[in-house]
Amino acid sequence: MGHGSFLVGQYDPSLVAISIVVSILAACAALDLTERASTARGALRVAWLYCGAAAMGIGIWATHYIAMVALHLPVPVFYDWHLVLLSLAIAVGASGSALFAVSRNNMGLLRTAAGGLIMGGGIAATHYVGMAAMRLQATRVVSGSIVALSVALAVILSFVALQLALNSRTDYSRRRSTKLFSGLALAAAIPANHYVGMAAGRFLPRATMDGSLVHAVTVTPFGLSLIVIATIVILAHIYLVSVFNRRFTAQGSLLTERAIQLKTIFDNLMEGIIVLDDKNDLVEINTAAKRILGLPETVTSLVEAGQDLEMRNLGGAPIPAEFGLTALAKRGQFVKNLPLEFHSRFTGKVHIVEVTTAPIFNVEGEHVQTIIASRDMTEHRLAEEATARLVAIVESSQDAIIGKDLNNVVTSWNRGAELMFGYSAIEMIGQPIVRLPATKTRKLESSSASKKANPLNSSRLSGSGKTAVSSRSLS
Repeated sequence: MGHGSFLVGQYDPSLVAISIVVSILAACAALDLTERASTARGALRVAWLYCGAAAMGIGIWATHYIAMVALHLPVPVFYDWHLVLLSLAIAVGASGSALFAVSRNNMGLLRTAAGGLIMGGGIAATHYVGMAAMRLQATRVVSGSIVALSVALAVILSFVALQLALNSRTDYSRRRSTKLFSGLALAAAIPANHYVGMAAGRFLPRATMDGSLVHAVTVTPFGLSLIVIATIVILAHIYLVSVFNRRFTAQGSLLTERAIQLKTIFDNLMEGIIVLDDKNDLVEINTAAKRILGLPETVTSLVEAGQDLEMRNLGGAPIPAEFGLTALAKRGQFVKNLPLEFHSRFTGKVHIVEVTTAPIFNVEGEHVQTIIASRDMTEHRLAEEATARLVAIVESSQDAIIGKDLNNVVTSWNRGAELMFGYSAIEMIGQPIVRLPATKTRKLESSSASKKANPLNSSRLSGSGKTAVSSRSLS
């Protein structure tokens, strides 16, 4: 049969261009969603894979039928809608299987090849089932070698696309370019399979319709417009969801990172911090608060803390509930630097703590939280008590104990010095030691010299430039 007996068709360039654009949108959306699935877990992973399969499947299907309509033949063309829906199901199913296969972070060459085979096979199956759905007064004569070439192109390009997509997850220096080439490769697999597959066959006219018209429909210009617009809208929405989710995920990761940083700072503060809600339940407590108050590391609730802790004033008297820290906070009263005793049953010690509280209210003026800051004053209070005892000892000593700096200016003057030299502390502190009469000064210097020979009776205050001298009257 001569070449002239075959039907000669012409392609609409605008529809060919639209079919290629749809394939690019579908491929980019599907690969982006698969990348999202590779980092997700559980139901979210399934959702991303489903969206990716839908995007790719619809893109394959729409590209095929837009390209089919782009071919104008001199006879009417109908489509069996049962086979049309079957081709859509094949496209979505194959896309989902392929994307699932390559959605793992650790991929080998075998798994990628399997994914490329499934994806390419699905593209080819969609095309040839769609061709089988055609109903027209012609018989299609097919070249087996060109059919094989169309299938091979779909598989090879799909494999290349999936391999590039996997490389983009690890090669951050060329991430953008690799993702772009991956999307273009996968997009090229669809029209390459279709247009090479169309070239594999020619239509031989016949008097009767090739196939039944019972379930046949025709694609009108309006129907084609609906297919194009609906496909682009669906793919655009799927892609936008992925983009917004990526941004929200990035923001969530940033917030999580900052929360971890704040938690680290909170746990490593030297000052103890306790956060209570409006029901006095424990919201947060840092390590320093447990150490300062003498609570166990495992404490998780205020009830548990109350079993190990009793709060009293510095006199040792229990504090009534109506004057407790949380009760004052609920009434809007701030407490600043209030010294309290905390008797810990866990450590068996009394912890002297300086407490500051701050009530937190919402916009309606309702109390929602109480922040209690604590600072350990136990060692400071013990040091103060030791200093007070030392001062009492010095003041009650019968010896004259005088402190002077390197310029011989008197810095301290006890009661014994007043009795020995006849000058009060008010008269001598800040005055040069030479103010004393010569006889008394010689007595003091003689006593000071003897003290220097005996380190038990004379001492220099390290780093202060001051000397304390003790003198006893020998008269």
